[in-house]
Amino acid sequence: MTQQFYGLFSFANWSRNFYTTQGFSYATPRNGVSLFASRRLDLRGFYKLPVLERRLLVTAGISHFRFERPARGQIYSTGFLFYAKRFIVEGNYFVNQNQPGNKIGQAGSLAVQYGQEGKYWVGTVLGGGKEV
Repeated sequence: MTQQFYGLFSFANWSRNFYTTQGFSYATPRNGVSLFASRRLDLRGFYKLPVLERRLLVTAGISHFRFERPARGQIYSTGFLFYAKRFIVEGNYFVNQNQPGNKIGQAGSLAVQYGQEGKYWVGTVLGGGKEV
């Protein structure tokens, strides 16, 4: 099974300490089956806290997705990024609201990476949650 998927994604720097990522994607169903949402909108904000030389960021975001009617939903997220010399630590918490039925799911993830830009990276991600 294959499916065509199209998307646009961009960064916007609003100030020295705040930037956003935003994206839109579109997928066409194939033979009445969708592997990806037919439409998806994403917006996520990143704020660099003045403490620790702006190496700690807090994040918040929202995504809206729609499959063929009536399936649709929203994903709300919050998290952090921390840059410490050669380590990067990222944590995220997600609340998923699906319709129809207004079912709520939750998930979280923690990622750790080690390396040096332009040389090598190694990392791992742990995650889990409640699926609806």
